[in-house]
Amino acid sequence: MKLAKAGALVVLLGCSSSSGFEVADAVGSDDGTGETATDSAVDSGVDTGVDTGVDTGTPLDGGGEVGPPCSAADKPHPAAVFVSVGSGSDATGDGSALAPFKTIAKGIPVAKVKAAPVLVLDQGTYPEAVQLVDLDAPLTLQGGWKRTGTVWFRVCEEGARELTLIQSPAAGAVYVQGARKRTGLEHLTVISKTTPDPGQSLFGIAVRGQSLFYLDDVVVSAWKAGAGAPTPATPTAPAPVCDGVAGCTSAGSVGTTGANGSVGGAGTFVADGYVPKNGGDGVNGGNGSHGTPGATGASSATDECNWGCSGSAGCNAALKTTVVGKPGRCGCGGIGGSAGKGGKSGGASVGLYVHGAAAVVDVKNSVILAGDGGDGQSGGTGTPASGFTKGSAGDPSTCNTGGCTGTVSACYYVTSKSIAGGAAGGEGRAGGQGGTGGAGAGGPSYGLVQAAGATVTIDVPSKLTKGKGGAGGGVGLNGDSALKFTAP
Repeated sequence: MKLAKAGALVVLLGCSSSSGFEVADAVGSDDGTGETATDSAVDSGVDTGVDTGVDTGTPLDGGGEVGPPCSAADKPHPAAVFVSVGSGSDATGDGSALAPFKTIAKGIPVAKVKAAPVLVLDQGTYPEAVQLVDLDAPLTLQGGWKRTGTVWFRVCEEGARELTLIQSPAAGAVYVQGARKRTGLEHLTVISKTTPDPGQSLFGIAVRGQSLFYLDDVVVSAWKAGAGAPTPATPTAPAPVCDGVAGCTSAGSVGTTGANGSVGGAGTFVADGYVPKNGGDGVNGGNGSHGTPGATGASSATDECNWGCSGSAGCNAALKTTVVGKPGRCGCGGIGGSAGKGGKSGGASVGLYVHGAAAVVDVKNSVILAGDGGDGQSGGTGTPASGFTKGSAGDPSTCNTGGCTGTVSACYYVTSKSIAGGAAGGEGRAGGQGGTGGAGAGGPSYGLVQAAGATVTIDVPSKLTKGKGGAGGGVGLNGDSALKFTAP
């Protein structure tokens, strides 16, 4: 059988994290020596053809090598719990050879209660993510078996490990934590989900915490990780308050150009998986200053608004008032351009992820594949500043409307008077251009990530493969790619 091509956390595992560590672009880069955890010869020839066709999903061969010594006369472990996706039942099964369960998820807790050392898996595809958590006794998930009627036969043909397939619908295929006694997988294939969510990291197997874990005659495949989520739309910058009177300046200035956002970089591996480092948001352009203040309006003269009509002394006393024209208005400054949002970085594709000084993993006769890292997204484009305005003259004020009588109690001017407003203020200054959001980085592709003091040994027959680092968005950084990456 051919395996379809493998392909970020954004949280891989979904458990709490207390610390993280930086993934530097230059560290762990493939130097062509075929680096593995224990022997440089392990990776000889692995890179050849691995990257070809990655973007198009061209299938990759998981290897057809026969695993450890195998005999058709082999019998299942007498204390095993049995699972058959094709003929078992979680409702009526009891985990015996005659009445197997249908799912691995049903079989594991029964095996824990019985302290069964082996979970025997029939051929077929198991569409589930396997959780090997808090195991106080050894447990092996063992493929390479075929149920025919009531009999379980050992399959020793070439490529037998590909006939029992754990095809996860989740970001990872197998998650191991707290396996305090030797726990592992034999004679089977595990694959992460094949259609990642935006920015999602994918992994084949993740081991963390106090765990003793091994692989023997297993194919592990992580698919191409998710491209960064679409860049959010550029928001509208807030408009400044401008009524032409408040905020006028004696020496206006043009708004500053908003700074561009930082470019996304290499992400961080933490206990829970991989956290991408997205591009930073740009900065809004500065608003332009308002113009210089307008002139004060004219004030009414004595014979315009301060004098009564018809020469009446009573009117003279009652109509003592001064009217002033409205002041001139200054021009409003231009509104600074809106800043673009930062581009999202792609996720990571990791075949085998091991985290923590108490995590010990042993790999034999196996193939571990990583797909491409997810592509990053370009940052959003900052918008230009909006236009400034010119100043305007103040509105006139009026007085003395209506007719005129000579009585002491009421007197009005015959003719209305207009008192001129002040001259226009200065023109506003232009706003600044909004900054562009930083581009997201491509996600990395690593066959093996060995983090926080974890111990991983890989024998010579085993193989690590890697895909390509994801492409950075726009001018963003491309993701790293290496057979093995060791993080502090």
